[in-house]
Amino acid sequence: MENTKKILLKFKKENNRVYGLTIKNAKEDVKDEEIKKLMNNIVEKKIIKQGTIGIAEVKGASLVETQKKNFDLA
Repeated sequence: MENTKKILLKFKKENNRVYGLTIKNAKEDVKDEEIKKLMNNIVEKKIIKQGTIGIAEVKGASLVETQKKNFDLA
């Protein structure tokens, strides 16, 4: 069985639409404060833009764990 973890970051753009960012292969021991600091930096330093529309604020974040099981069909 294969397990994967990813962190989903949600932001609100300047046009009030939601923008999502995924961090693949997330480490297990990531802290809330680390995610909060990362997201605030993205907003404050205007790191992400789609055309002329930037990120306005942090909406939320979540850790998603996925288990994948392959079936033996031979």
